[in-house]
Amino acid sequence: MKRIPIWLLAIQVLFVGAFWFHGELFIAHNGPTFDEAVHLTAGHSYWTTGQFRMNVEDPPVPKLLWALPGVLAERDRFQPDPLAWERNDQWRMGNDFLFGEAGRMERLLAPARRMNMIFGVGVVLLVGWWGRRLWDSPLAGLIASQLAAFDPTLVAMSAILSTDAALTFFTFLSAYLIWEYAAKPSNWLMIAIGISIGLALGSKFSAVFALIGLAVGVFVYLLTGGSFGATTINLRARLASALTPTVRITIMALITLAAGYFFVHFPEWGRGFKVQLTRAEHGDPHYFFLGDVRSTGTLWYFLVAIPLKLPIGSLVLFAMAVIVPRAPSPLAPLPPGERGTRMWPLVVLPPLVFLTLITISGVNLGIRVALPVLPYIWLTVGRFIVVGQYRILRLIITAICLLSMTQAWAKYTHYPLSFFNDAVGGPEQAVKLLGDSNLDWGQGLPAIRNWMQREGVPHIYLGMHGEAPPEYFGIRHQRLPGYQILERPPVDHVPANAPRHILMVSATHLQGIYLKPDERLDWLAGRQPIAILAASVWVYDITNDAEARARLAIK
Repeated sequence: MKRIPIWLLAIQVLFVGAFWFHGELFIAHNGPTFDEAVHLTAGHSYWTTGQFRMNVEDPPVPKLLWALPGVLAERDRFQPDPLAWERNDQWRMGNDFLFGEAGRMERLLAPARRMNMIFGVGVVLLVGWWGRRLWDSPLAGLIASQLAAFDPTLVAMSAILSTDAALTFFTFLSAYLIWEYAAKPSNWLMIAIGISIGLALGSKFSAVFALIGLAVGVFVYLLTGGSFGATTINLRARLASALTPTVRITIMALITLAAGYFFVHFPEWGRGFKVQLTRAEHGDPHYFFLGDVRSTGTLWYFLVAIPLKLPIGSLVLFAMAVIVPRAPSPLAPLPPGERGTRMWPLVVLPPLVFLTLITISGVNLGIRVALPVLPYIWLTVGRFIVVGQYRILRLIITAICLLSMTQAWAKYTHYPLSFFNDAVGGPEQAVKLLGDSNLDWGQGLPAIRNWMQREGVPHIYLGMHGEAPPEYFGIRHQRLPGYQILERPPVDHVPANAPRHILMVSATHLQGIYLKPDERLDWLAGRQPIAILAASVWVYDITNDAEARARLAIK
């Protein structure tokens, strides 16, 4: 293997540094998203009690990592209300633990989010390394790593306590290790594959879809002439060559997965998986897609969401990589002399199968569900990069990448969760297209507090999506009706003689995703906001708007 040049390492370090800096900006400016309190509290409960009762609908591996800084500090111990613990009231326990004491959220949330950023850094490094190996080009690897490092969705999903970044890293790592194992089988690679698959299954239940994608890729690889050590052209022998590694990898994956449950609680994985399979039985789902609130998913969701949420530069580069002539075929990623077999199924099929399965599942909760597909998009860009004889094309590629970087940083710099590319426009257009974690996940409370302090507004009317209590941030508000898991009594009212009457509504409430018909805010459609905070909270001055104030008084 060629020695990695110092300049290459230096640029890679810069990309990782830029990614981490962008993540720190997110952490500093964004409040808790919808279920971060539950996820973090669950991790603390696992370490403290040794039980996995809380938040069984998500596996424990990322949550154990997130809670580790707080557990090691031994200052904020998980001591739930006995009745809430007996009832497994995870939302109440999460709220009490993270917001029950002044300063606790600040002590626990930021370090936990930084732990999750490790997975994002892993993706940035791995996509660059695999890109270099796949296309035998340092430049191809750098461009892939650059696109990952400056992708707003990867930054956002890495800087909040969501299991999607961990799933993305471990499934991508598993695919890469299998690709390397196919070229040169070894025991350490076999062990690494098993551990990586086990950690993926311990991160999110949709890892099962990714595992099916990997299996399909391996099977087609064997059918098309590949093998795992066998030198014969006989198909039966090639299939047999995969049997022993498959058994050993499965055993290692199960051991790793069981370790994530402290072994004795391993059956909880099956219980959680069952909860996910029967999720629709626990209440009607609500999805927002192209202006409509739906109770079922659509097959077009991710085919629309991915182009809207990826930077334009990434989309253009990917399209060029797919259609460019006179470049190495994606069906033969490496020179035949180095590998000897066509390894395309191991690279192409896992993301295609995963995307197909999550599309069929109908879980339209945001592009984050399809996050494991994005590294393959960045990886594919290398196909165009390796057109070395056209120097002008290299310059064009560099310009497009710089444009992509600039766009991603200049637009929603502090709020990458709400990022939409220039084909969409600003949040005024985005709110008409997609919802949930694509735009508004309850992250805007610090921005609301800062605006109120800056404008000298002591009370507001507030329709906020999320479970974090606004009063923890010092926000005095008259709450509008809306969906909340935790029932909270009204805490304040805007005085009738207040100098300014300000209404703030999060994008989710504007879309009406979880509102009853008589709670919907369609009457705001003709009014212009005076500001949009955190790219997700609309601000209206209704001081002289008698109709709006009358509506709020009625409510």
